[in-house]
Amino acid sequence: TFDLKISLHSGDALVGEIGSNNFGSYGAFGDTIDIVRQISKISSQFNKSLLISQTTYELLKEKNITSLTNRDIELTYAGAITTKVESQQKLSLYEIRSLYSGEDE
Repeated sequence: TFDLKISLHSGDALVGEIGSNNFGSYGAFGDTIDIVRQISKISSQFNKSLLISQTTYELLKEKNITSLTNRDIELTYAGAITTKVESQQKLSLYEIRSLYSGEDE
């Protein structure tokens, strides 16, 4: 078995291939990437399987996404962080605790 941690944050990022035809790599850069890395570290420290940022949470609410493939999403407030990016914003985190359909499975 293995332990999988997923961290989600929404925002702008610069992504693309860097290098030459012989030696290149794909990269992602920007505050959004730095914040998701910070959330990922917290996910591991506190043994949380799936954390989303306040920004992603608000986008889900704005789009009225409360279900995924006919399953409700149970979110729990997991705390807040101060981001380590230039803006140093306070950002709440939410854990996706479970997906359930209301039917016996």
